[in-house]
Amino acid sequence: MKFAVLIDFGSTYTKMVCVNIEERKIIATDKYPSTVGHDAAVSLYQCFDAARRIIGNMNFKSALKLATSSAAGGLRMAVVGLTKSLSIESGRNASFSAGGKIVCSMAGLISEVDLETIEGSGAEILLLCGGYEGGNTHGLLHNAEVLSESKLTIPIIYAGNSSVASDIRRIFIGKGKECFLAENIIPDIGYLNIELQQR
Repeated sequence: MKFAVLIDFGSTYTKMVCVNIEERKIIATDKYPSTVGHDAAVSLYQCFDAARRIIGNMNFKSALKLATSSAAGGLRMAVVGLTKSLSIESGRNASFSAGGKIVCSMAGLISEVDLETIEGSGAEILLLCGGYEGGNTHGLLHNAEVLSESKLTIPIIYAGNSSVASDIRRIFIGKGKECFLAENIIPDIGYLNIELQQR
């Protein structure tokens, strides 16, 4: 890995910094008007295209890609986990480390009242997590089904028990929702994995 592409989603501009890791040098910067009000991916892809032009497609594919948000104090995130003491706290830590601003968090099986709270929170992205590797799947599948039927139109990141990851993504995609898979935040007792890698 020779390059890093760093993105900041700001209220006015989405900024890109391209770094040569081996030489420890910034090789390019660019910015585009932010589109966080309707679809943050638009300005993200503009930044990615700019980086691709500078370092080439092959280098871009292998580059480390990291993002944060400074828009309105940070990317507004909702966190849904299975237990307050484990998955919620782990999900909140992962969100904070990514520059997120937690506007809503829920633990356990989502009820209709919980869903209304999530929908009204103004979240711009939702993190669904919980379950050790090989552990609980019922609660995760229940929450995915409930969220898939919601009015939410925001991206959903699933970072829980990997044994149901493909099922959960299929549930969301089947209902027209955007879902990304990441490594389990708490794969085992006492281990917090917050350096998530999108799959």
